[in-house]
Amino acid sequence: MMFLVLVAVLIHGSSGARPEGHEGTSLALGKQGRFPVHHRQLANDNTTVGLGTDKRNRLSIGRKLSSDAAPAEGESSEGDEKESQGVPNNRAHSSSLGVWALVTAGVTSASTVFVCVVVFSALRARYPMVYSHNVEQGIAPRMLSATFLGWIDDSLQIETLMTDTHRVIGLDNALLLGLCEFSIKLLVLLGLPMMLILCPIYATYGTATVGSLGRLGMGAVEHGSWVCWLCAAMVWAAVLVSQRMVFAAQRQFLNYRWAWLRSLPRPQATTVLVERIPEEHRSDQGLRDFFGRLFTPEEIETAVVLKRTGHLPELLNELSSVELLLHEAEFRQRSLGSIEQDAPQDLTDRQDEISRQITEARNEIMQKASTNDKDIHAATGFVTFKSTRAADSARLIRCTSKEDELIISRAPHPTDVMYQDLCTASEYGILLRCVGYVVLVLLFFGFVPLVVAISSLADLDFLETHIAIVRHVLTKAQWLRPLVQGVLASVTLDFCISLIPTALMLIFTSFFTESATAQNQYSLHTSYFWFQIVFVLLITTIGGSLMATAIELESNPNSAIRLLSSTLPKEGHFFMSFLLMKCSGPAVHLVRIVNLMKYRYYTRSMMPEKAKQLAEPEDEDCQGIGARSAEVSFAMVLALVFCTLVPLITLVAIPYFLSCRIFWGYLTAFAEDRKPDLGGAFWVSQLKHVQFGLFIYVWLMIGVLMERGAHVQLWYCSFSGPGACVVPSLIFLSASYAKFNSIEWENLPHEEEALEKPALQAHSTGYVQPELRSCT
Repeated sequence: MMFLVLVAVLIHGSSGARPEGHEGTSLALGKQGRFPVHHRQLANDNTTVGLGTDKRNRLSIGRKLSSDAAPAEGESSEGDEKESQGVPNNRAHSSSLGVWALVTAGVTSASTVFVCVVVFSALRARYPMVYSHNVEQGIAPRMLSATFLGWIDDSLQIETLMTDTHRVIGLDNALLLGLCEFSIKLLVLLGLPMMLILCPIYATYGTATVGSLGRLGMGAVEHGSWVCWLCAAMVWAAVLVSQRMVFAAQRQFLNYRWAWLRSLPRPQATTVLVERIPEEHRSDQGLRDFFGRLFTPEEIETAVVLKRTGHLPELLNELSSVELLLHEAEFRQRSLGSIEQDAPQDLTDRQDEISRQITEARNEIMQKASTNDKDIHAATGFVTFKSTRAADSARLIRCTSKEDELIISRAPHPTDVMYQDLCTASEYGILLRCVGYVVLVLLFFGFVPLVVAISSLADLDFLETHIAIVRHVLTKAQWLRPLVQGVLASVTLDFCISLIPTALMLIFTSFFTESATAQNQYSLHTSYFWFQIVFVLLITTIGGSLMATAIELESNPNSAIRLLSSTLPKEGHFFMSFLLMKCSGPAVHLVRIVNLMKYRYYTRSMMPEKAKQLAEPEDEDCQGIGARSAEVSFAMVLALVFCTLVPLITLVAIPYFLSCRIFWGYLTAFAEDRKPDLGGAFWVSQLKHVQFGLFIYVWLMIGVLMERGAHVQLWYCSFSGPGACVVPSLIFLSASYAKFNSIEWENLPHEEEALEKPALQAHSTGYVQPELRSCT
């Protein structure tokens, strides 16, 4: 019944053209559309906030999908005023552009997914080393079906809540898949009632002149309509349901976290990382004696201070290169059938020479360390206790009166430690971190001009002018213009945002000292999420200058609600197409084209097992746990923010989470190598992101209902009744967020320690630098 109502509304809405001047906000590339200009525009002298005076240089990130939005209050309906604000007078196809753009985005994304699935299904059988290596090794959670598309059901059958799955793919990856399932469940509980209730009411009682998609959104509701009271009730329902599900999911997560902590293998379970060690304790014996005084000498198993190894890492890299050449030579000899022939003498001699230099360098380093040479010892070390209880106690104590000395934290897995970064002198580490923060700020403030340059090249007018075939096709088929422009908008924005993870990871690895690669992924996850919030969701509020918006909000903080309510409601239909286009991203990752090309290249000169080893891992900047978790969090925030304004977005977002669940589920379980994880840190951060999305949602709805809701006279005050009803939900949400942050999840409770099982030995060398392991 709901779909019949929607179809009827769409047909009715597309049958009539919109009046002149009510095309809504057109946000496209180049001349075809620009960001809507809000309060910073000087409409009287036709001046637009932007970059330069050229119209093509005004801020645009490709949003021409919002043509069905209702005009903001006070916005002129005259075409010439629209043109003065940088919005083109594109009346052709204006009434149906939103629908066709959405359909085009859906068809394009579905076609991409279909092609990727077919290609992957064919490649999976031919290259099992690339696409199902975990099954070959016997470490997959289940066996794979032999049918062409049977892997889809295999992926869906992975139990993300089972501890066996956590051991196979890691707790963080399992919880990422669990968040996709959580998002689908939440959107069904919120979106289904909102679509069944709000969409028919918007279409029936809304009288504003909007486009076909606009009939199904709050943009069709007149000012003062009783529908605003219903929307206020829906806001409360969304907040209460979301918070209930978030806390239920967090309580369930705690059980998995305790199980993860209890099952940590030795020596990780009993080891702490000690940073900023004072000079008087910078030796193995000095660090051991210090912690022996804090506890007892019998409780300390080992204490290791990292050593500065000079040029030793370069020698080891050179030795690895020579060994790879020897492996290739041996493979060629076997291919030619001359197995008895010796390896090339020059490579063998070079290998022996480098090995001799490595041995001499190691002996020299260990000799200096034995004499307590202060120049050889770094300010970081590892202390391994004989019990996990002692290690947990060490993380909770304050060793000295100085807060910046002897900082103790949980040790990462021995194979994940970034020893070279930890060996960086503390003074240089602080300086590099400061430079890194400056570079991050420059990236944030310089991203908008970069996007303007890229989007100008992706402008349909630019392509038509400089590419003959595009001009010929669009001349013959004018109806393709709005469709291509709509898809081009989402693709351009997605392309610009896809560059960010690589840039952020480059900054983190160059300027920030992290203890493990998993920590770098967590930093990427946090920064990438906020980057998307600022430059995708809030970009219309920011306008042409992030600095100008920050200055204005500082001088007038009360304008934040007005900025949100005057700009974000116009973007709901664009984000529907944006989410549809993003459904193809996980499918493209599924093909693993880069890993396949590397594998085929290496198999020409070495054995398949060695080629597989060199072909891994995948691009961890864009396909690692950090970028994936940030994208899922942001998609959930988009769906929550617009769930009342445009209820259809909850339905559109579900395919994205489903594609992430299926395709990433297969990759992490059957194809990709397992990565060390943080035991749920990403999950907690993602739930906080969901709650932050609720904050934006409530602030946005307060602003919209304050503007559109019926005003109530109380004594000498006049205010919006629906808006006032929503304000207490913000107080409730703040208290709920504070309660969520108070939940202790990082350390194992004492009552859980009683259930602790003996930790298993997992890494025989312990926390010893790879360059020095042969000396221990």
